[in-house]
Amino acid sequence: MQDAVNTVEQWSIVNKLQLNADKCKELVIDFKRVKHHFDTVTENSQELECVDSVKLLGVTITNTLQWNCHVLDVIQKVNKRIYFLILLKRANVPAPDIVCFYLICIRPGLEYCAPLYHHALPDYLTKDIERIQKRVLSIISPGLSYDGSLSLFNMASLDDRRIDQCKKFFDSIVSNSDHKLHHFLPPKNYFHHNLRRQRHFANPVMRTKRFCDTFLLSVSLSLHNEIIGFYQLG
Repeated sequence: MQDAVNTVEQWSIVNKLQLNADKCKELVIDFKRVKHHFDTVTENSQELECVDSVKLLGVTITNTLQWNCHVLDVIQKVNKRIYFLILLKRANVPAPDIVCFYLICIRPGLEYCAPLYHHALPDYLTKDIERIQKRVLSIISPGLSYDGSLSLFNMASLDDRRIDQCKKFFDSIVSNSDHKLHHFLPPKNYFHHNLRRQRHFANPVMRTKRFCDTFLLSVSLSLHNEIIGFYQLG
C-alpha cells in the first residue's frame, strides 16, 4: 500500500499537483476473525488518518461494506428538501407541479449510485428509503394510499426503479465489450440444448453472502431468465 501511495505522490509531482495529507484517509477493510496488522501509511512523511468510513464521490463507504451510513446520509439530506414541498403545498401550487419538483430535485438524491448498493440493502434499509417517497406523496395527495398516489401520478416505487436501473446498467455492460466492467462479468454459459431455464452466466463459487450481494453477481443471478444479450443475437 505504501508503494501505491508513493506512486501516486510521484505522479502528482510530475503533473504539478500537490497532495494534501490532511484530506487523505486510510480505510482498512478486513473481515478476518484475527485482524491483520498493517503498517502505517504515510504521504509526504505525514501519517494518514485511519477512519471507519469515508465519503467518495458522494457515496459513504464503511470498513464493514454496509450501507447504513450512506442511507442515513441520503435520508438526512433529502429530509431537508421535503420542507420545500410543504411550502409549495401551502402556496396552493398544483399537485402535478409539486410532483415535478420532487422528481427533479429530491428523487435523484434517493437514487444516486443505486446499482452500487441496491442488492446489498437489507429489508429495513429498503423500507427506510421507500418511506421517504411515501411521506412525499402523503404531503402532495393527503388521504390517498401510497399505491393510489403512485397510480395517480404515473410513478413507480423506488425499489422498482432501482431494479430497473440495475437492469439497464447491466445490459450496458454486457452489450459493450469496451466497458470497463465487462471483463468482470462471470464466464458465459454455452448450451447445446433448448433448456427451459437457461442461465446465461456461469457464476463462481460464492462462500459469503457479501460476495453474492455484489452488483454483477446479483444481477446475473436474478436476471438470467430475462436478459437477452448480444451473445445470443450474435
